[in-house]
Amino acid sequence: MGTDHIIQELDAFIRTELLAGQHQKPIEPHEELLKSGLIDSIGFFRLLAFITDRFGVEHGDEELVPDNFRTLAIIARRVAQRRERQSTDGRSPSVLGEA
Repeated sequence: MGTDHIIQELDAFIRTELLAGQHQKPIEPHEELLKSGLIDSIGFFRLLAFITDRFGVEHGDEELVPDNFRTLAIIARRVAQRRERQSTDGRSPSVLGEA
């Protein structure tokens, strides 16, 4: 699963579940999610749960910093990297903070 597909799924989740359909146009991959107000602190944790449920990627406490979840592109890249590692070493679920 490539980053473009992950971005599309993250975008759809945010627009339908967190913004209740109020944001009609797709979110730009490099748009700041927190600074722009697209997601708030509660939405952030709902997004984390979605990432875990949908992509099988968990987040270590040390990874829960705003810079790691600033944009869809950043999130998608991190998810794709973890999924790639999972497929090569057979671990699942994966914690983003693991080496």
